[in-house]
Amino acid sequence: MKVTRGQVPRTVDTVLLTGNGVEEVRVLKIIAEKFNHRGKVIIIPTLPTRTGVRGVIEQLSTLLHKTRPRYCLIIIDREHVPNKDVFSSTLKQYGFEVLDIKELNDHALVITCRKGPKQVTIYIAISGFTEKGNIEENIRKLREVIGEAATKEELLKRASMKHLEQAFPGLTTILKLLSENT
Repeated sequence: MKVTRGQVPRTVDTVLLTGNGVEEVRVLKIIAEKFNHRGKVIIIPTLPTRTGVRGVIEQLSTLLHKTRPRYCLIIIDREHVPNKDVFSSTLKQYGFEVLDIKELNDHALVITCRKGPKQVTIYIAISGFTEKGNIEENIRKLREVIGEAATKEELLKRASMKHLEQAFPGLTTILKLLSENT
């Protein structure tokens, strides 16, 4: 899979929204390379930065006025997610009809919803392991399971799929699904 930043065409397969920003994109770009490459592209739209659940849902709502993504990947730190119900309640506040919610594990869920005539499946990867968790906790876990002192980029590039699944359980679960579905 390839991750690229840019303008989103009128129809697009998968877009990425993050609940906080830059670090998630760096990590995703490296990990996504380890998944199948059958022309699959995740586009990072050029939108004003918003943080937290409300911010990413607002971005998605804005994006749906301009384009029609089939899938939306959201990577968000656990510190922004007091509980998983916050996603469906926030989607409803922004005029979405929630059609289905599947909790895949403690770090990943899939929500199918519609806003007007546009239906989108949202893949949510929750980073971190503690209540105030963030993606840095996942990187520390990767260091732990690999047992090496190296830069973050080197660790991510060298990590086996097994190591990544232990350190990034939400993101790897979601990327597997996206690689199968898109």
